[in-house]
Amino acid sequence: MCIRDRASRVHRYLPSWTAIGGGPRTYANDPGVLSGVTPGILQNEFNSYGFLYDEARHRRASEDELRVAVVGGSTVECGMLRAEKRWSAVLQSRLADALVRPTTVLNLGISAQDTRTHLATTSHIVADLDVDVCVFMIGTNDLGMVTSTNHPMLEHDAFYRPQRFSRALQDLLRGTQISRRLRYIRESTTSTLTEPYFAKQAAFQASLPPGTDDVFPTESGLANYVRNVISLAGLCKEHGIEVLFTTQPCMFPEQPSAEELATYWGCHTGTRQISPSNFRALIESVNDELMRTCKQRSYACTDLASEVPSCLLYTSPSPRDLSTSR
Repeated sequence: MCIRDRASRVHRYLPSWTAIGGGPRTYANDPGVLSGVTPGILQNEFNSYGFLYDEARHRRASEDELRVAVVGGSTVECGMLRAEKRWSAVLQSRLADALVRPTTVLNLGISAQDTRTHLATTSHIVADLDVDVCVFMIGTNDLGMVTSTNHPMLEHDAFYRPQRFSRALQDLLRGTQISRRLRYIRESTTSTLTEPYFAKQAAFQASLPPGTDDVFPTESGLANYVRNVISLAGLCKEHGIEVLFTTQPCMFPEQPSAEELATYWGCHTGTRQISPSNFRALIESVNDELMRTCKQRSYACTDLASEVPSCLLYTSPSPRDLSTSR
């Protein structure tokens, strides 16, 4: 069943949501030239649920295994990094060494998704994974919600765009072995692409006029965000899962360099740009709200944003807080 409005838009969150759907699937990406990222075409293997974790690890392997799910957006997914460089993989290795026990960290990151999606992910997938701990790295993708006065379920991005082709035809064109093979052959004709994967988004942002005034969180937007945080914690509690929230690091310093500004994209309202300083301030406000909520409700929370340098060079998180939270 789908909920539709008069324009026959299909809602993404009510009553259910799926990630990629079908699968497993392989997608080829090229990160282009990014600081600290290995160049060249990258093959991402998504499982049947639409995530990057190995589906063979969906079930607990032994009673003494520590199982951790990490949920968030692109900073959790790390889709432009080799599998062993994603911070979920680094965390798994460090936890296993520190705790001297079998450890599995499952990457449930999906780029560009906010807490509306994470609620569905937690209820449908995390609850089924038999994990001990669920880590939520959230904040950046919720900026649209916290700066809005609309209800999150009525935002324009809560609906799928009308489809130009039938779903069956789309699956045929995108999901068959032949189409994947042809796509791989086309993309592997050169070792790298001539532009980064985010070039089109960056070009769109550059075409927008600069904002004359800063964007600020709204009272109702922050209340909606807090409600989602509480709901995420409640879902985990009812399924016997310990929860750990982390603040969202910002990769942009107070004075971004030209190289950093070249990778500054996706930070706009759709009609005008948001300045890097305004973007930093918005992330800080969401992080502050998360920490305030966690303190009031005694949720485990680590201020990862204060530990990760504001620059393009990525620093993987320490297992310290996670290993001592149990």
